[in-house]
Amino acid sequence: MSDAAASRPPAGAGAPVVRFAAPWGLMLRSATALATLVLFGMPFAMWHAAPGRESSAVPLAFFAAAIVLIGVASLFMIRGYRLDAAGLHVERLLWADRIALDGLRGAWADHQATARSLRLFGNSGFFCIAGLFSNRKLGRYRAFATDPQRAVVLDLAPRKIVVTPDDPWAFLDALRHRFPQVEIGVKPYA
Repeated sequence: MSDAAASRPPAGAGAPVVRFAAPWGLMLRSATALATLVLFGMPFAMWHAAPGRESSAVPLAFFAAAIVLIGVASLFMIRGYRLDAAGLHVERLLWADRIALDGLRGAWADHQATARSLRLFGNSGFFCIAGLFSNRKLGRYRAFATDPQRAVVLDLAPRKIVVTPDDPWAFLDALRHRFPQVEIGVKPYA
């Protein structure tokens, strides 16, 4: 091995940090708006339906619960994705989930990747699409998504991850730069 090869950093180690936004698709905007409307609409309807409005404790309790539910759910919204030497970071409101990309076998864009998925555990549209899902195309996969039309599938050794960056092709280019030995951009299925 030459001295230059021995002193060369591993693939992608010197790559700059790249950030991608996570725009909300129509489905996520609609589901979040509908859920918020229902959560705030229930106490409003209860208050107006109460005979004589003698007791406002129940509607107020439902209103407080709606505020808490919306607040907690909003903490899990996905604001963006960041690629750096440590892996992929899914940026939430107050923290970031780190996904190690050590076992990356491939990555590709597929706007139909999440089609006909069954949610096994997680959230399907209240501030984000996140959790464990399954479909025939991918099998079991973990989603950190906001717009399925921008889906990028990351094939990691034990699992698959679906993310939805604002520019899937630039995201794939950034992965290609970090992992030149990995086949990036080719779907393993037709």
